[in-house]
Amino acid sequence: MSNIRWPHVVAGSLVIAGAALVGLLVHSFEPEPLSERQRAASKQKYLANCGDGMFDVAPQSVMCPVFDTVSFESWPCAGCDAYVLTLRADGRATLSEGAPGESGAPELAADVGEAEFRRLANLVAAMQFDRLGGFVAPAPDAGSQVIKAGCNGDWSFSVNHGGSEGEAAAVARCLDAVKQRADWSQR
Repeated sequence: MSNIRWPHVVAGSLVIAGAALVGLLVHSFEPEPLSERQRAASKQKYLANCGDGMFDVAPQSVMCPVFDTVSFESWPCAGCDAYVLTLRADGRATLSEGAPGESGAPELAADVGEAEFRRLANLVAAMQFDRLGGFVAPAPDAGSQVIKAGCNGDWSFSVNHGGSEGEAAAVARCLDAVKQRADWSQR
């Protein structure tokens, strides 16, 4: 026992105890979960900014871990343009002018970028339309705006209302803004 280097043993023990204390200290600073009021305020901020500043929302849907397609349909009404805007994860966008399902409408294409798609897909996912949204058939001659999102060729949801009051309309304005900004060319 005379070959034990007591200063080394004590120093090693102190280093191990110190590391354990630092680990406990760091672990104790986990952020508190957001309150309902904070969550609602965050959601309103994301809607006002069309998703800017938003972190990735995962999973994005019960059926889809990550959206790869988002679509926006504007059905005809007095003073409304009728069109179908489809955005894909690779940044490609298509615009079919005319009522949804109408044949012969010209199809336009644009590149909106992967970052733009990701921002809007996260915004749509944050609204949880797959759980909180629904579709009500519009009255004849009344327009409607329909938001769809999905993955692998299947739509996870198709809604024209949902979540809190005005959320679907706010997301529709964000998607319509993409139509207004994009540089469209005939396919």
